[in-house]
Amino acid sequence: MKLHLHHFNIYKELYELDKQKIISPYLCEDIDNPSFIERIKSSVEFQEFGCTSNLILKDKVLIENLSMEDCYLIFTATSNLYQERVSLFYKDRWDKQLGLNDLYFLGWDIYNNQDGAIIEGIYPVSIDIDGFNKEVYFNNQCDMNQFGLIPTETLRDWYLEKNKKEVKIIVNGKEIKTNWEAVAIYCDKYTFKKLSKLF
Repeated sequence: MKLHLHHFNIYKELYELDKQKIISPYLCEDIDNPSFIERIKSSVEFQEFGCTSNLILKDKVLIENLSMEDCYLIFTATSNLYQERVSLFYKDRWDKQLGLNDLYFLGWDIYNNQDGAIIEGIYPVSIDIDGFNKEVYFNNQCDMNQFGLIPTETLRDWYLEKNKKEVKIIVNGKEIKTNWEAVAIYCDKYTFKKLSKLF
């Protein structure tokens, strides 16, 4: 499966449950500091200004600039098919000097269009959201790596098929079409060093 950069997030900190780190946009905390946003705004495209999720990197110098900052840059790479279904904002604005070979692979996640299996499907960890309350629990912690992601292609394929076969999503009494797909999660070398110090 050929992968392409889709978006990246900058997190203030990683989520932890019973000493298990979990990298997920549903759990990790964005940076909402106005001075931080001001410093990065010339290097990124925002889907929503003031929020450090769903960004596109226009200038990879930002990776160096944030190397000593207390933050984590987490990149999501997807197939062409996913990119067609989940349209990119500023699709062609990625810095052409940045490729997946410049990044460190962390693991796999499973998505149905823009919604993660962690909230809508079958995944090693789940989140139940009830209004403002959020409950996080393990389904099978053994299927996660130290980053809270699926570590192998074999496990990735197993979870992907399980979601395709068993998960039905009902909206207003009607079953809607699902498009489950695996996405790859990466980080830059400085984030990888920061992550390594956590274990």
